[in-house]
Amino acid sequence: MQDAIVEHQPDRLSPADLRDQVNHIQKIMQAVMKNGHHYGTIPGTPKPSLFKPGAEKLLSTFRLSCSHAVEDLSDGDHYRFRVVATISTADGVFVCDGIGEASTQEDKYGWRAAVCDDEFLNTDEARKRLKYKKKRGGGSYVVEQVRTNAADLSNTVLKMAAKRAMVAAVLIATAASDIFAQDVEDLPEGLDRHDERPPIEQPRERTPEPSEPPPAAPWPEDTEPPKRSEAKKEEPNEAPSGNTDVGKVETVTEKRGKNQKGEWVKFGIKVGETWYNTFSESYADIAREAKSSDIDVFIDWKETKYGREVVNLSDVAF
Repeated sequence: MQDAIVEHQPDRLSPADLRDQVNHIQKIMQAVMKNGHHYGTIPGTPKPSLFKPGAEKLLSTFRLSCSHAVEDLSDGDHYRFRVVATISTADGVFVCDGIGEASTQEDKYGWRAAVCDDEFLNTDEARKRLKYKKKRGGGSYVVEQVRTNAADLSNTVLKMAAKRAMVAAVLIATAASDIFAQDVEDLPEGLDRHDERPPIEQPRERTPEPSEPPPAAPWPEDTEPPKRSEAKKEEPNEAPSGNTDVGKVETVTEKRGKNQKGEWVKFGIKVGETWYNTFSESYADIAREAKSSDIDVFIDWKETKYGREVVNLSDVAF
């Protein structure tokens, strides 16, 4: 019987092969991926960060599969998980591993901004703190924080560990680290999600909002933005209005300007087909992170003459 001819497969890629792979990823970015959904540039980072939907798109592009192995490192009242994501080819050949961890002891999960002064004052001393943060323009401010309930976040940190592991593995498997950074998780100091209440320059002082807020940009197509003369100052720290929506964040926009009290920035957050407005950069950051992680948000809002204004916004546990 005549022996079958076996085609020799090189054990390494040529420089041309590597260049073609990088070019192919860049073409996928331009043709299929959307900035702000599959990837996005985080302030303080030199290159785009790969989000979970973008990692899934690269897996599909290169016909790779991803499996997870979970190690439970939880201790007492705190939950901690280490996940190993394994990338394989369509026929089951191992490619690489990626490791990710998440814990309810992380600042972003272990602490939240106090809802009001009374909550902060009535919370046990061991479960509250004053968090000092840097301002973007220099200087610092203080945020009153209280401990979260770790059990409410156990599934969230498990899913976050899995996401971190998958993104890390995809970057290794596709050699895309020269194009993308790891993830939106590693935010610079001062850009995390805890400033849900207006910051305090000194305890018990609140940073005032602009006296003449402009409409968020863009406004829904079926409405007209109000005139500047109609604008009025809204009081901060209002209780939830009873109007609550849940859904996926589609877009987060921002509009900047200046008045006699200084510079202002107003954010537009589109959830589903509806636009909501806010001056809170923290709410905008939560919305961006929820969008990158492809999870829903809870949004409490009130109706004003300028549209729906955010009273409270938080992401929904996985």
